[in-house]
Amino acid sequence: MNARTEHTEVCTRLSLKGGLGDAWHRRRCADCRTAARADSMIRIALDCMRAEHEIADAGPAGKTRDRIGAIMDAIRIRPVSGGVRIAKRMTRATFKTMAAVSVLVVAVPLWTLWLDRDPGVDIAMPRMPSPNAFRYFQEAGMALSGGGPFVSAAIDDVAMRLPYMTEVDSLPVGALMPPAFVSAPAYTTTGESPDLEEAARIVEAHAPSLARLREGLRYPYTQTMTASLYDGSAHLQYYRSLARLLALDGYVKLKRGKPKDAVASYLDALRFGIAVQQGAPRAGRLVGLICAGIGRAGLWAALKDLDAETARYAAAQIQQIAGTKPPIGAMFAADRRIGSAMLAEATSSRFWRLRGWMAISGERNDRGPWWSGPVNYISTLPASRKRLIGRYNAYVSSVEDQASWPYPRTPTRTAWGRFDFFGKLFLESYSHVFVMNDLDTAQNQLLAVALASHAYHRRNGRDARSIQRLVDAGMLRHVPTDPFDPRAKPLRYAEILGETVIYSIGPDACDDGGVPAMPGPDVAGAGQLCPFTETAIGDIVAGKTVGLQVRNCR
Repeated sequence: MNARTEHTEVCTRLSLKGGLGDAWHRRRCADCRTAARADSMIRIALDCMRAEHEIADAGPAGKTRDRIGAIMDAIRIRPVSGGVRIAKRMTRATFKTMAAVSVLVVAVPLWTLWLDRDPGVDIAMPRMPSPNAFRYFQEAGMALSGGGPFVSAAIDDVAMRLPYMTEVDSLPVGALMPPAFVSAPAYTTTGESPDLEEAARIVEAHAPSLARLREGLRYPYTQTMTASLYDGSAHLQYYRSLARLLALDGYVKLKRGKPKDAVASYLDALRFGIAVQQGAPRAGRLVGLICAGIGRAGLWAALKDLDAETARYAAAQIQQIAGTKPPIGAMFAADRRIGSAMLAEATSSRFWRLRGWMAISGERNDRGPWWSGPVNYISTLPASRKRLIGRYNAYVSSVEDQASWPYPRTPTRTAWGRFDFFGKLFLESYSHVFVMNDLDTAQNQLLAVALASHAYHRRNGRDARSIQRLVDAGMLRHVPTDPFDPRAKPLRYAEILGETVIYSIGPDACDDGGVPAMPGPDVAGAGQLCPFTETAIGDIVAGKTVGLQVRNCR
């Protein structure tokens, strides 16, 4: 019976021999632990009684301190000073700290190995066409610089002076995942046209590249995986230069009195820009939009010099080519496929957590402050490889659903986890890609309607007054719808102050009567070209907004 708790002890192991099993039993058995404490108290009481008898035998002459000391000696208790107690506490604390560190040294690597186990992610590879236009375009791009990494700067220098090029080709392209960056020339508005002989020499010098490019346009295009893993911008830089070369070729033919041949070159640039979007991630999609814009810029510049038949042919070709543009879902599928493959490859290294974002982005520069390694390691610990890839795919899929939202749209916001610092590094907004993709669709249709209206006016001497009349006259294949209209209405065709104005209502989904679009109030820089975003206000007017950027006229 336990007198303190009034609990009857039921342990039957009364005889303990002191072995390992007995020691383990004494630690786990509540009855034995209680009995051990009672035994200790009885032992101390017996020692005290024995000490009293010894002191009584010594006589009453002993002093009180001696009596206390004798009792303490009898029960084996030694007085300890304050310093000794502090030293013992520090020793115990040091021992516990070393034990905890030892456990962490063993447990954290084991935990990391468990987190970095094979994620088992199956990546669906696209079916590659044979022959693949991708190979032809790569060979054409490499031929521009003789196989070297830098494209001939002469193409960029002369192409800068082509009409509308500032609006369509001055936007650099960058993406974090999959990582890519494509620079843009530093365009300056001088008002000077390119020298015809200089442009002709450049086109003639790069004739093999043009021939290889046009040969590739006959075949289907799918971007391969090998060109995307940590090399997502090299071939894209070539693509922009190839589109500029096609624009220079059209310019030379137009100035030499060959408008039909010039239109063919501009249409090739448009066809090239739409083709390279197939199977391409976000950066490839944006570069394709820019290349298509370069082709449209040449057609806008040549519009007034075209006869009725050539303009009608160009309008029909634009609608046909625009119909081959891959849907926005193809970009998301490529982002998921290439991004997952890159994350799986980057995190396969044993020490990728110490490099953090540099391991994911493919940067080879390991230099950094001494504390960057531990900080990167701690920031990546909450995520396993499988969770990292799964979160990336889940985010891309959720953003893909937002692509079908009607206009007007608000900038997308993502609900981040409170401690998901690593996820915040490589997940970025897609909203500007949605708008630029729809802007490109609208500009293709606006140019087709403008060419058809020009052909109708040349043939009949009067304006068509409606898009349906252009279709009835055989100038257009069909009535194009406005991609920004939430009710899918056709593009607007109006006569304002005696002038025909063809326009789309823009991302604000508001018909402003043909007032050209301007950046939203959140964009700074008066008079500067700004990327076209979902906050832009106004309409997209044919011949006014021809690129992926819009000038801030505030």
